Amino acid sequence: MKHSFFLVIPKQRNDPQRLREFDEKILKQWIADLPIANPLLASRLVFDYISEMSTLKIPAPLRLDTLEQLRPSFLAIEEYLRSRLVKNAFPKEEGEKKALRFLVGLEREYTINYWCALKELSSQTSWFQGKYIGLAIQRSLKGLSEIVHSHLLMGLGVPDWVWLDLHSLYKMSLKLKKHTAQVAANDEVNPGIRTSSPEETYIEVILLALVDNKGLMQRELKLAYAFIQAVRGLVSLKPKPPAQPNPPCIILIDEDKPPSFNPVASDSESARLYVDFTALYQALDANKVLANAPESRFAALSMAGGPEDKWTLDFLDYLKQRWQGQPHESAPLFEDRLDRYVAIGLNNTCKLQTLNADDGGDEFLARSVSPRLLSCVFKQPGVVSIGNLVSFRKADTPINRRALGIIDSLIIEKDDGKLSFGVQLLTAQAIAVNYLPSLGSHYSGHHDGYKKGLFYQMKEPEPKSFLITDTFLLKSGDAVNLFVDHEEFHITLRNKKNIGLGYWQFECAKTQEKKPAEDA
Repeated sequence: MKHSFFLVIPKQRNDPQRLREFDEKILKQWIADLPIANPLLASRLVFDYISEMSTLKIPAPLRLDTLEQLRPSFLAIEEYLRSRLVKNAFPKEEGEKKALRFLVGLEREYTINYWCALKELSSQTSWFQGKYIGLAIQRSLKGLSEIVHSHLLMGLGVPDWVWLDLHSLYKMSLKLKKHTAQVAANDEVNPGIRTSSPEETYIEVILLALVDNKGLMQRELKLAYAFIQAVRGLVSLKPKPPAQPNPPCIILIDEDKPPSFNPVASDSESARLYVDFTALYQALDANKVLANAPESRFAALSMAGGPEDKWTLDFLDYLKQRWQGQPHESAPLFEDRLDRYVAIGLNNTCKLQTLNADDGGDEFLARSVSPRLLSCVFKQPGVVSIGNLVSFRKADTPINRRALGIIDSLIIEKDDGKLSFGVQLLTAQAIAVNYLPSLGSHYSGHHDGYKKGLFYQMKEPEPKSFLITDTFLLKSGDAVNLFVDHEEFHITLRNKKNIGLGYWQFECAKTQEKKPAEDA
């Protein structure tokens, strides 16, 4: 790999006086003086420091030692900037877009410096090459992997040149026989990973690219990355297709493309590798990978603990399907290709179902862009997320006759707030109801007045009725008084299920009121 298309090295100059700044004691003091209480200022100082480094001619060993000393501070800043990107739903406001541009710029400058050292070392045959080149390759791969991570986190496509450089770096590691060289992670943000090889780092980004982020919440992408790091040893790269029933996953390592599942042989003459998931499939099928089975993926995000405490069965099932080559697709609810009026959230849906309802800004027009997706330009930031409860109707349907579902796909179409989304249907017709928790329930809310909910029934495979609420305090076994069309029903709640972000569904069982005993 003689040149990088994404990690472009700027013109460098000799400045022996500046090299004194990279003395170990001076650098340690500079790092100690970083304003940790002001992470934005600290991130700007680190950015300026590493940007200046890339313009100086610095011996590769000194450059690498400097970068490794900076690494804990850099990773802490990277984690802080990422945390800013996931605070709000889509579309993102301008401040978050600026934070992403700065984050990717910071990651790129940091990785360029590793590429500077790698390029110098790869042209040498000295003792320094053997000691440092494995580190330089692994860090260059890791830096590009984090750029992929940042783009996917915001629902954006990864620049083609990033993939070209990733493939080229992996090929270099094979050529130099450094692909299995273990390098200390030096990562206090993720202490569970102590060492990584260039090949392990490359496998991580390959698996991450295959998870199909349009079906994941932003914070779930971090969980997916943590899971990938835990199971990367169960995945290998082969020169020939592995013997497995699923379509092969192909990496065209001479091209600027991400990995893809391709059941039909490509006409490309590019060299290729195949991803062997056999051991990973077996581990998942045998339930050797621990999962937090009792919780749903929506509830798990608010749980305490590390990432391994939030790997639910439905989350792992999602990952497995993607790694089997099954594309994530929403249900084909819009095959008529008619536009829909959509409302987000339980309160807006209940409001629209009142007898005197008008649109009042509580619903918006979404265009049908495919049998599975609706699309809309949102003027307000932070409106839509995977897991949102939505209700929708056709334009010629009364405003109170609404289907109900959960957003399960989200595609960022443009930077102007245009989003496309798919829906998992709950019911074709739901009605707004009020309920009052009975005394003795886990959530006895009599003093708070009536609560709003959505009620629907299903006839197949057996008659059932369901209540959807936005409070997590109700539990299975609780009793409520349910008010539907001026009628009161005494209901016992069963089979609590977290169906979305902040929404729970209960199966309703009608109970008989106890009559007072007659006097003797």
